[in-house]
Amino acid sequence: MLTPGGREGDASPLGKKGRRRLSNYVRMVAHALMRRGFSKSHAIATAKNSLRKWMAGGGHVRPQVRAGAAKGYAEQKALDASGRGGRRRTSLANADPQQVRKTLGDHYPKHVLGWVKGAEWSRESVPLSDIHMAERPGEPHDPAKVKGLRKAIQKGKPLPPVVLVNTGRGKHKIADGYHRTRAMQREGLTHADALVAKVDLARGPWSRSMHDAKLNK
Repeated sequence: MLTPGGREGDASPLGKKGRRRLSNYVRMVAHALMRRGFSKSHAIATAKNSLRKWMAGGGHVRPQVRAGAAKGYAEQKALDASGRGGRRRTSLANADPQQVRKTLGDHYPKHVLGWVKGAEWSRESVPLSDIHMAERPGEPHDPAKVKGLRKAIQKGKPLPPVVLVNTGRGKHKIADGYHRTRAMQREGLTHADALVAKVDLARGPWSRSMHDAKLNK
């Protein structure tokens, strides 16, 4: 696998669960440090600190390395936010229906959020490949908004979790976060920090009604 600087890098797992817990860039930097004699734990910690320093402009690194460090750091933050990465569920306190409804209430009217209370919620780091990446119902993506979110990712700024719906029928559907997931995809991230609703219905307000009624289009 190539590093942002164009060199060949080793992104193989560091231990049995290393692939799920660490971003590709963290693994590549950690492997390079281990070849210099660092212990595994010291190499991982140093790699994470190095990414944070490089994306902030420290270390006199090239622009492409700085951008790559920001991507790797953002991906690592998403993995860390879910506890263990991958698709494993967590029991974070803010993954309950009331909190989700309060979060969505800033952007959607109450009459399209009734479904939130009846869903089973979890906080997960979801692979983008498991998300149905579609245009937002009723209108296309706003290129300027996607561009702004991409800049935030490049600077290592955390994005609010996207809201997904797992109907048990194929890929997760996006209830809130069309621009965020598109920006993550464009920036080469592999996972999204998400609040996931497990529901029994194939369709619901998340399919169209929410977006027709959104307050801040």
